[in-house]
Amino acid sequence: MADSRAARILRFLDGLRQKYTSTYRARVVQCNGMPALALLHGDTLDGLLTCEVRAGHVVCLMLLRNPHTLDGLRQALQQALQQPVTC
Repeated sequence: MADSRAARILRFLDGLRQKYTSTYRARVVQCNGMPALALLHGDTLDGLLTCEVRAGHVVCLMLLRNPHTLDGLRQALQQALQQPVTC
């Protein structure tokens, strides 16, 4: 992961996910050059949390849950389950 602060925040959020839900899992990925957390329900992409970093500081977290937008990302994820997803 390019930015360790962003990676730490994403790991923290993944820790919260692990603590409070057992039906989801997450993978740290890169999306549009930003660190992101792919939220998976089973093997299906259910959401994408991106972390925008400027000058070494996290300035924005964006959660994508629009099913129409996620369709293309789902295909990329299913083709590369064993490697980081680039979108």
